[in-house]
Amino acid sequence: MTWQGGIGRRGHGVSPSGETPTLASASRAAVLIALAALAPVPGSADSYRIIAPEVVGCSAPFWITVVALDAVGDTKTDYCGTTDFTSTDVTATIAGTPMAAYNYTWKSSVACSGVPNDDGVRVFVNVVLRLPGLQTITAADTVVPATNGLASIMVGCPDVKLTGSPRLVVADSGTTVQFRACWSNYGTDSVFSFLITDAVPTNMAFVPEASVAALDGGNTHGLPLTVGYSTDATPTPPPPDSFADGNPVSGTRWLRWTVPEVGVATTGCACFRVKVD
Repeated sequence: MTWQGGIGRRGHGVSPSGETPTLASASRAAVLIALAALAPVPGSADSYRIIAPEVVGCSAPFWITVVALDAVGDTKTDYCGTTDFTSTDVTATIAGTPMAAYNYTWKSSVACSGVPNDDGVRVFVNVVLRLPGLQTITAADTVVPATNGLASIMVGCPDVKLTGSPRLVVADSGTTVQFRACWSNYGTDSVFSFLITDAVPTNMAFVPEASVAALDGGNTHGLPLTVGYSTDATPTPPPPDSFADGNPVSGTRWLRWTVPEVGVATTGCACFRVKVD
């Protein structure tokens, strides 16, 4: 039995020098094996860091920076892997390509030279997210999926968009046409009321309805719209006190709808009919 450092072990076998291995020499061998196992593999990475803006606008292009990292968090300059991207926004794109179909193979001046060389850092431009709310972008190595990174981005969209239809009317005299004023709220957290004001076009006459319900085109949250009208034949919206609430009468020239408490992802329309003079 050979003792080393106060710890005893029974020797087994003989070293090439003819000496019985000691605990100290066996420990050194184990350390060397462990260090070899921890040694970085050329061309591979342990993780990605994705540097991205915290907030972006709907459909507004931006860029992200992806950094390949080794086990201790340093830039992996000899990284040569291929990265694919995914997002919680299924409509996301990179450089005009759907994100889920976009792959990038890295280049390194010290391991897999190309033009240009990334050396562990790559900027991806023309990244676009289109869905509102908190979205994520994930990057992962196609061979070693455990090599990955994630960024969370808040996507803000214009709160309310208004559209009118039809935009142009060419119709015979006496023809009845329906106009629609529609809204969509794709904001991330806004809830509010607003007014829609529309004019009866020149050379057209308002067609009275049996009830105000006929002027409500419906909406996704079942919001009751309040209808107001004015008979003032002015080229610009008349003052608020010229509007009367209720079912518009013959001779109406302006209409106003009050839309209450529009929430996120709410859409709807107001409508009215006119007759071409």
